[in-house]
Amino acid sequence: MSRRSRPPSSKSASVSRSSSGNNRSSSTNKSISNSVRHKSRSKSHRSNASTGCCASSSIGSSSIQPKSRQSIGITSSRPGSVCSMASQYNMATGRFTINTSVKPSAAMMQAKAALQVHSYGQSLYDCVLVHLQCPFHQKVALSAVDNGLFLPYAPINDGNSWLNSVASLITRILNMEKKITESRMFTEPIVVDILRVQIPIYFQFVTRVTYRVMLTKQACQSGYCKDNSMIAWFDMIELRSKIKSMEQYLGPEPVIFEEMNVKDGAICREITILDVLFYQISGVGTANSTQCELLSVCGYNEDDILRLYGDYLLHCYPSEFMTNHTFQEYFKLIELKLTTKSENMLPIFRSFAFNQNSGYINFNEFLLGIAMIDLLNGTKPNITDLSADLEKFRSGYVYRYFVQFDTENMVESDFLKMLTMYQLSSNEITKIRDGTLQNGIITQQSFTNVINNLVTQGVRCPLFGTCTESLLNYLRVRTAYPPICFRQLNRNSDKSNAIRAKLARARELCVNCRSKQYTLSVFMVKMSTDGMIYEPTMNHHQSDVDRMPKVKRIRSERYFMRNYVCNQLVDMVRKFAQRIKIYKPIRGLIEAPDWIKERNKIVEKIVMICREAKTMFEIGPRVVKVTSPCYVIGDIHGNLRDLLIYEKVIWKLGPYFNPANYLFLGDYVDRGDYSVECILYLLCMKLLAPERIFMLRGNHECRSLQKDFTFHSECIDKFGSENGEKIFEAFNKVFEYMPLCAIIDETIYCAHGGIPSGVQKVEQIMSISAQLVEPDNESEIAMEILWNDPVSNQEYSDLLRSNQEAKDSRKLLPKGFLSNTKRGTGCYYSEEALKNFMTGNSITHVIRAHEVIPAGYQYHMGGRCITIFSCSYYCDGINEAAVAFVHDSKIRVIKVDTGTKEDAIAAHL
Repeated sequence: MSRRSRPPSSKSASVSRSSSGNNRSSSTNKSISNSVRHKSRSKSHRSNASTGCCASSSIGSSSIQPKSRQSIGITSSRPGSVCSMASQYNMATGRFTINTSVKPSAAMMQAKAALQVHSYGQSLYDCVLVHLQCPFHQKVALSAVDNGLFLPYAPINDGNSWLNSVASLITRILNMEKKITESRMFTEPIVVDILRVQIPIYFQFVTRVTYRVMLTKQACQSGYCKDNSMIAWFDMIELRSKIKSMEQYLGPEPVIFEEMNVKDGAICREITILDVLFYQISGVGTANSTQCELLSVCGYNEDDILRLYGDYLLHCYPSEFMTNHTFQEYFKLIELKLTTKSENMLPIFRSFAFNQNSGYINFNEFLLGIAMIDLLNGTKPNITDLSADLEKFRSGYVYRYFVQFDTENMVESDFLKMLTMYQLSSNEITKIRDGTLQNGIITQQSFTNVINNLVTQGVRCPLFGTCTESLLNYLRVRTAYPPICFRQLNRNSDKSNAIRAKLARARELCVNCRSKQYTLSVFMVKMSTDGMIYEPTMNHHQSDVDRMPKVKRIRSERYFMRNYVCNQLVDMVRKFAQRIKIYKPIRGLIEAPDWIKERNKIVEKIVMICREAKTMFEIGPRVVKVTSPCYVIGDIHGNLRDLLIYEKVIWKLGPYFNPANYLFLGDYVDRGDYSVECILYLLCMKLLAPERIFMLRGNHECRSLQKDFTFHSECIDKFGSENGEKIFEAFNKVFEYMPLCAIIDETIYCAHGGIPSGVQKVEQIMSISAQLVEPDNESEIAMEILWNDPVSNQEYSDLLRSNQEAKDSRKLLPKGFLSNTKRGTGCYYSEEALKNFMTGNSITHVIRAHEVIPAGYQYHMGGRCITIFSCSYYCDGINEAAVAFVHDSKIRVIKVDTGTKEDAIAAHL
């Protein structure tokens, strides 16, 4: 559940907290009852929760005047329960009491027998919520649910519509008779939010539908906006003022939905398993590398995340979020004390919330906060060498712990409190305070510097002093609820295998559960005798196409539309290549006769393509995951002739129609005469087939190197000074965000140069900044990925024996690495270094480029490392070109016949 899953109305959470004090002492006793389902929880949970304090000043200050010193008993039943419960809410104590001795009536038992609810796990099922408002008194109706307050809700019975379900719920909570409902006591229910939540074990969805309903004036006059045995009415202003503390609420939805504009229509959202694994699955969504690094260094895997998510769902549903109240209840259930003082739980919760003004957190905030506890407490002893971004991220948790909800910056008193917890001497505290305090406040940046300095000195802040063991290890053996995720079972147990086999059979039988789902293509196409695709025809009036989401249709249409800018520019490059012999000498496509009059328009199109490509790479990961079958192509270096030969022999149908993926290892520009045309062609193909074309960055995708070689001057020569600089910058903006390496089938590591010296795990590469203007100056790891070269054991020994610089570097670099004396930058990596890297990352081979090879390819280190060079006759040399093909558990090297050197010279390509 990512932050983006919050409805837009969650901005209402920024309303400042009311300054009113706690009115509990002046309030009268008040009870509210609820016929809504209590979540199915363990007996011990009921015992613990029934004594938990849920009071808040919003109840005491409510404009509703209950009977003095009375407590009204209410019954609550959940679908499928075997007995009913009576609960009481006492205004003075702020506590619920539960009486399990109440016997169900015959009518109640009969109603339960007829009730059929489609459910998963213990308390996950389709349900309707009702945001019931009285517009004349500015109040909203809430029910008592599991020792807290929430919007009234009810399950959707099989065969019953959403509208019938909500209408039945409204009449029930208002104690209306059928004849009264016909007199329009409330407005027509309007859907404001539809939320579908995917369940881990079943991979099916439960749906929560929220309706907004207003009482009519007639209903108010009839007394329906008064408290009854099922609901109580709360002033919306008071409710908003409590958004930050949420001391008694099970979720923030009462405030969130109140702020939503029904004129905008219903908001439809999904929370999938991919959202839950947002920071675990590389290449899915837009996972931030800092959060990925946090989970990685703390040892979280997919099973851990899904297990915690199962607990989160069972604890919070039907709310999407966790409040301070449910946060504290959760740790009571798992019998874990994060702090010796209960009042310190609010600062801990506050540290979890990225948005301090919200007063609630989503699952990913909860997950990252749990992981951060281990990092802050030092219960993971092997955590070292954190990135600068993760250090800043870590300090943010300490900062939010001490900063109050109502303030943006830390005040001096909070800062001194923090320093005291670090157990520093008074002189040290004074020195740090004087060097950090600015006009009585401490900014987050200056605070980050202080925290990093203290950590560097080996000083740790015991925020969670009672956590002496790894919280992750604790949660692996202790959950708040019976697990809904079968992944918790022992993978080798008979029960675990039986469950997995049962699920596999179910997915084979159930059409909706199968891993591959097929639909009719938007277009039918023709194929020429030489294998080219042409004359696309749309499949009109076919049900599959008509039902297809518009965004999918647009993607298919863009691929075939000849007037789409990507197709236009690709056609330009192809036509230019065909006509180069006729219109000699032509330096580039901008001078082709058909296009010379459209110079400025072409420049605009190129810049637009670069802008789209930059956006695509910007949201992508530093390490891309690719599946086989996959072609791996090495250096291109402006060799347009070879590139178009690959088009004819490797992706003749176009990448959109081929089942294979295509991974380019970088160095698209410099050296050759047609770098602009090559990189333009590849970026267009990437935009046309983003799930088929993958492009890594090479060492020549950097401004400084391009100015030393040919790409910069080529742009100026072909487009003029002003336009040339414009497209040069546009292309390099794309290069800044290109990924650095790729993993094929979780087994084969691919990069331009090879493996870096400062990395034990590939996950560390994900922490590199998303934007690298000049990798040589900004990231040692990135620089080595682009520049490093492999050497054999013999070459390694020779370097140590004959080269003093290499010998000296051995003392500074990890074992198996030496300074790259040939290039003057980067490193050599030996067989030992490669073996350590492969073992640590469970990979079997490395495919790289970067070095011109006479045969176009070379095997290193017994075939575990392969160099692929795909630019033939490089710099007027005699080398051949090759590509690699990964398929069917084999890595095949394919030498591509690009003709003779005379052919290449004659073609001027």
